[in-house]
Amino acid sequence: MKRVSFLVSMVLLAGTAVGQKCVVDWDHDADFSHYKTYAWMESRNPAPELSHKRIIEAVDKQMTHSCPN
Repeated sequence: MKRVSFLVSMVLLAGTAVGQKCVVDWDHDADFSHYKTYAWMESRNPAPELSHKRIIEAVDKQMTHSCPN
């Protein structure tokens, strides 16, 4: 009986582990080709330290490759 209730619990728990919805918004009229710099702001809800560092490094890498300066 314990095994059945464990399996039922795992199935129910797995059903709640769906991906989060991500919504992105930006100014559709902005001409981003005129932007040459960017800056990071302190987050009120930062990611865990290692994830935070990886996110910043990945964005910095993309931004430096896409900007000719």
